[in-house]
Amino acid sequence: MNDRTRSLVSGVSLGKRRANGGVDWIQGKSSYPVRHVETFLNRFSSLAGVYRDYDEALVDSRDNARFMRNDVGIRECLDSRQRSVAMLGWHIEPEDSASADQRDFCQMLERICRRISHFTEYRRNCLHAIWYGKYGIQHRWGNQLIDGKSVCMPTPRHQDDWGWQPLHGDKLVFRQNRQMDRCVEGAYDGQLGIRVGSNYRAGDVINGRWSVEPTEFGLGYFLSPAERRLILIHKHQIEDAPFEDGLRAGSIYGVGIRTVIYWEWVQKQETMSFLMEFLERMAGGIQVWKYPQGNAQAHDEARAAAEAYNSGQEHILLVPVPTADTGQYGVDVIDPGFQGVETLHALLTEYFGHRIKRYILGQVLSSESDATGLGSGVAQLHSQTLLQILKSDATALEETLTSDLLESLIRINVQKGTWAEPDFRPRFVIETDVPDVEKKLDSWTKMIDRGLQFRLSDLYGLVGASAPGHNEPVLDIRKPNSKHSEQRPA
Repeated sequence: MNDRTRSLVSGVSLGKRRANGGVDWIQGKSSYPVRHVETFLNRFSSLAGVYRDYDEALVDSRDNARFMRNDVGIRECLDSRQRSVAMLGWHIEPEDSASADQRDFCQMLERICRRISHFTEYRRNCLHAIWYGKYGIQHRWGNQLIDGKSVCMPTPRHQDDWGWQPLHGDKLVFRQNRQMDRCVEGAYDGQLGIRVGSNYRAGDVINGRWSVEPTEFGLGYFLSPAERRLILIHKHQIEDAPFEDGLRAGSIYGVGIRTVIYWEWVQKQETMSFLMEFLERMAGGIQVWKYPQGNAQAHDEARAAAEAYNSGQEHILLVPVPTADTGQYGVDVIDPGFQGVETLHALLTEYFGHRIKRYILGQVLSSESDATGLGSGVAQLHSQTLLQILKSDATALEETLTSDLLESLIRINVQKGTWAEPDFRPRFVIETDVPDVEKKLDSWTKMIDRGLQFRLSDLYGLVGASAPGHNEPVLDIRKPNSKHSEQRPA
């Protein structure tokens, strides 16, 4: 094993010696062995050197990309998935739960986060990344007094300001890893950019630097490292693109549900158009207007009468009848039947509709009332599948809130001098496992009878309550003879 390989395996620095290819192997400053944009069959480039926003919906039709999210069936599933995670309880967890200092610091961070305006909506917005592949939150930082300390945190400026704003996933772009001599000053691989409107021009100076550049779709404002720390970016399903398809290289910044189900949705819309056309033509039946054969005047009179009666509809047939069959003149209505309607409806709902819902929720029973005939076990299995999806969403959101919210909050206040830099990494935890409170309280009661002691905060947290403050009114309904009953001091 050579020195270079040994250093990569062991993490030992090679000091200032430079390895082959000019790569700096100083620990903590090394680059990737092969640049991402070089791992594709054909190199690609775009204005400003940003990854292409390659989404199946965006590439095919930007109008469809907007329309499909308003599909009621899709929106129902997405809203259910987002709400389910956003409404879960949460807390901030120390690395060492036995450390009183770590617990106190995490409790302070938790009080700060609970002061963020509309924090449930904050978390729900982050989960838009499920659809777009990525989504952002930009913060407006200000000072608030918490526990006697001036804390820098997302702060509203007026009644209609929440101290944060969502950033649509389609507004976000990321710079490619390009040769630095082709980049503007301060550019770096993966640099975050936000698309801006036509009130800017390429080369405009913002915040004292040249930061507005052309992208594939409009102009983009590229953030400095300091500005990037003020923004949360949540990503969904990060993956690399195939070697043969470099245009999909932007998948490393997230792949949304939209791109996966797009063509399924397009076929669903085409089926819907077929169904509506069929109903329009066939719902009233086909009218057969009979007139004497060879009589041009009778033909014109029958045609005029049919068009006047049907207001220009197209489900009309004019049929000449031999003059000998005088009893056959008049109007007949042919019922077309609805077998074709049933086929199209089943294709629309049971095939395309269920396939889309099954991909979003992992099942269809939560949004459909149809009986399966297979017993309650199927419903339980589907519920478990949905729970796994929600846990996956919650776990991914935990990591983003830890890295892009908590760590920014800590870093800014350390620089501000609000508190000293902690020697541990607090973690944002979403509570996906709901305990059996009654069963756990019963076990605690038995252990208390045996002399074991617990923190009151743990007990209050178990039942979802908080400890009463000093001289705060309390509700006490314990029986006077209860073994654990005691009089609260006045």
